[in-house]
Amino acid sequence: MAEAVNELADFYRFVGNQLGSGGVDISPEEALAQWRSARPLPEELRESVAAIERALKQAKEGQGVSLEDFDHRFRQRHNIRRV
Repeated sequence: MAEAVNELADFYRFVGNQLGSGGVDISPEEALAQWRSARPLPEELRESVAAIERALKQAKEGQGVSLEDFDHRFRQRHNIRRV
């Protein structure tokens, strides 16, 4: 119960900070979405860390493509010229 009270108090402060910093146009849904994105659930955090670790392992093993290659292929596929 105390954990829920603390979380609600933290959310209250978060919304207060948003409103105090000029975020008056923020809707309740947007405030909640921002709150949740800044505080992922433990399972979401574990999944994100695992995905990053897999990507780093692949890069270390020479898998994947360079940013330069990706950029070139992406621009060709979508007919986007370099400026």
